[in-house]
Amino acid sequence: MEGTGTFEDDTDPHTIVWDLSPGVNVLRWTVTLPESKFVIWDELTIDRVLSVSDLSSEFLIYPNPSKGTINIISEKHIDNIQIYDISGSLVIYKIIDKSTNKLIINFPQGACGVYFIKIGINGSILTEKVIMY
Repeated sequence: MEGTGTFEDDTDPHTIVWDLSPGVNVLRWTVTLPESKFVIWDELTIDRVLSVSDLSSEFLIYPNPSKGTINIISEKHIDNIQIYDISGSLVIYKIIDKSTNKLIINFPQGACGVYFIKIGINGSILTEKVIMY
């Protein structure tokens, strides 16, 4: 498929909005400089297209903020959980039994701060911010 793109606005000529679909998309554009003109080809493979609602409806984390315990409920089976602190250090990593879509995570006492939870669901990784107080 050869796609066509349009500039998002005239103030930023480097931003192009492409109408792409799942599968192999061939992108072609022409660059014109004062001293030369050339054509750029690129190939992009899209496995699937997700919307924000597709991602946000797959799981629920509550309460957030929390005093130390959070519940995670997913519409699909959870593969794994990774929890990182604000500095990017891995705090908790759990591989989950395929038969569950509900988890209770207990943070260590005094673990106040901002954390990022990466939830592996069906090969996708979804990230959510949680606050412990």
